[in-house]
Amino acid sequence: MTTIVRRPTISVDVDGVQVRDVFSVTCSHGYDLAVAELTVVCPYVPSNLNYWSVVGVRAGANPGSAATRFNGFCVETDYTFYPRDMSIIGRGPLVRAQLVECSSAGGVDLSAGGAGQTDQAIVQQLLSACGATSGGPIPLSIGGLGRTLCTVAGTYFNWAEDQAALDMIQQL
Repeated sequence: MTTIVRRPTISVDVDGVQVRDVFSVTCSHGYDLAVAELTVVCPYVPSNLNYWSVVGVRAGANPGSAATRFNGFCVETDYTFYPRDMSIIGRGPLVRAQLVECSSAGGVDLSAGGAGQTDQAIVQQLLSACGATSGGPIPLSIGGLGRTLCTVAGTYFNWAEDQAALDMIQQL
């Protein structure tokens, strides 16, 4: 009979530097969430932690099978006096699209003047406006159908003034 030994492992990195003494990690992904969420509880503030630091989590049944479970940004820290610990609150890379709103008066035409763009090109344009491009600190893979949208006269896609980029992406 074969014996399987599992040594659960978790690794939390902040800007590429491993965080020691992690008490707990909670990652939430799902269709009900617009942006992935992360909470890391540890006894101290990592010295290299800043707002918008890149936070990554790898976990698995053993070190050899550990896979990336979360990549995102630190958006908040929280302290608890008893028991003394601090929490790193992270959000997925789309948090930038959730926070950035269109500041152009009258909005931004995403239809290329009625000529149309693919859904991927529209999403890439919105993410670029937020500084969340594929060349950023967290690589983003833009999927989609590759269909050209907004080619019928009068049905222009407009990113409205004061509308969050993520709202416009979800509207597609």
